[in-house]
Amino acid sequence: MFRGRIDALDNHQPFLEDLKSRARKEGVGENIETVDGDLFALDYENNSFDLIWSEGAIYIIGFEKGLHEWGRLLTEKG
Repeated sequence: MFRGRIDALDNHQPFLEDLKSRARKEGVGENIETVDGDLFALDYENNSFDLIWSEGAIYIIGFEKGLHEWGRLLTEKG
């Protein structure tokens, strides 16, 4: 059983709704928080995540900027 928490961020609400529906069907809906957000204005505190995974989105904001912005969000062992 998965016990972690996932914040799934996208700016396209239909994708987030689809994710919520599929996650509920798989029994992990309570572990996934969908966030209608903007990669250019991430509203998270420093050291918020152990892992950040992105399928190509870092190139949207620029690789160097992405590493800097996302780096602050990772925990020390993240």
